[in-house]
Amino acid sequence: MERNIRIVIIEDDKIIREGYSLLISQVEGYSVVRSYSSFDDAVKTIADDSPDVILLDIELPGTNGIAAIPKLKKVL
Repeated sequence: MERNIRIVIIEDDKIIREGYSLLISQVEGYSVVRSYSSFDDAVKTIADDSPDVILLDIELPGTNGIAAIPKLKKVL
């Protein structure tokens, strides 16, 4: 049985975000569930995404990646 690893990307740079999404979607067993341009956008619906992995940019507008980690732990 093959497991599909669910990934969420939180990255403010659109080109990087789309590049990660494209690369990951080409690898069997991995799928990008959703991508967000900021933690503040992600926190609203990320629990519904049920991610196994979150690729989190450190330098985000608003809440930065470091400050986002404990907040993500609370909502997931």
